[in-house]
This record gives sequence, C-alpha cells and structure tokens, in this order.
Amino acid sequence: MSFGNGQRTESVLNSLIEGQLQSAPATCGVKISEATIDGLGNATITASVKADKAGTFDLGYAILADNQPSKGGTESIYNDVVAAVSKNFVKMQDDTKVSLAAGEEFTKTFTVKVESFKGVSFSPDNYKVVVFAHSDAHGKKQVDNANACGFGESVDYILN
Repeated sequence: MSFGNGQRTESVLNSLIEGQLQSAPATCGVKISEATIDGLGNATITASVKADKAGTFDLGYAILADNQPSKGGTESIYNDVVAAVSKNFVKMQDDTKVSLAAGEEFTKTFTVKVESFKGVSFSPDNYKVVVFAHSDAHGKKQVDNANACGFGESVDYILN
C-alpha cells in the first residue's frame, strides 16, 4: 500500500476500517459527553462505554491537533497530529479495565495536560479528541469501537 507524496488516503483507510468492522463488529458504543480545553492546555474529557455484549473494556483517548505548521515536507500545515494519548493507547491496561454485562454502561473522566505546539493556540478549534474502547470480545484484546468530536462538543453513542 502506498501513501504517496503526502496525499491523504482516507478512502484506503476507510476501506480497511470497513473490512475490520465486517469481520469483527463492535460490541460496544462509545459516547463523549464532555470535551473541554482551556487556554493553558488543561483538557477534560468525560466519556462512556456501553456494552452490547458482555466483556472486559478499557476506555482511552487521543488528543489530536490541527493547523500545525510544517517543518518541511510536502505540506505547509498538518492536521490530526497526536498531541496526547492515554497510557492504554496500544493495549488494554489491567489497572483501568472494567467488566461490563450486556447493556451496562461505564463512565470515566480524563484530565490531561496538553503540551503546546509552536504557534498553535489552545483554542478548541485547533484540537479534537478521539475516545476508544479496547475489548476482549473477539477472543483477543483490540480496539472495539471509537468516537470523536471537537472540544466544546459532545457526541452520542455510535454502534458500528
């Protein structure tokens, strides 16, 4: 697979995601009820996972920055630059996972200090949050579902 010349490949990525959803459909929903960031980079994210199928789940987040100035390369501005991630970004953590019955919901609030990028203010317009839920529902621990919104926004459950 080639990503070539800095061009966005959203259609390729969307195709890969759709294939994953068909082979291992989500067993939970992810909701973001609050996402705020102040002028000093202090972010608060309140999110929930609701189990469609009983299992073990672990909520995590990634904060993405937009309008990042380039230090070279093929584009002058970059979007979706990772500004902060939870410690369980790569895999489920024993100290943060929860067991849920089908229909049960778990809510967690994350408080995060985001480091400043050169020339980019902590305006909510420049940042967004992705909340994901790891699960063990398909016989292996993997990201089961995710949802995203801008700071100052919220988003209800999406079951894929």
